Amino acid sequence: MQITVDVLDNLAQEVIDFVDFLKVKYTQTSLQSSLLNDVVSGLVLSEYTLAKDWLNDEEDAAWAHIQHVR
Repeated sequence: MQITVDVLDNLAQEVIDFVDFLKVKYTQTSLQSSLLNDVVSGLVLSEYTLAKDWLNDEEDAAWAHIQHVR
């Protein structure tokens, strides 16, 4: 997208710098959001796999000596 803006010469560089700042800001936000989604997806996927290993009688017996305090 191209936009033409009529600004004073002494403000032109400041406007360009601000636009560049916004590009970086929203690119980083997009990357952070994407990374967070990947991490959450990985956690959800691994929960099922780990549950198969951890939610069984052998594991329950191994941890039986620890009392749950409420």
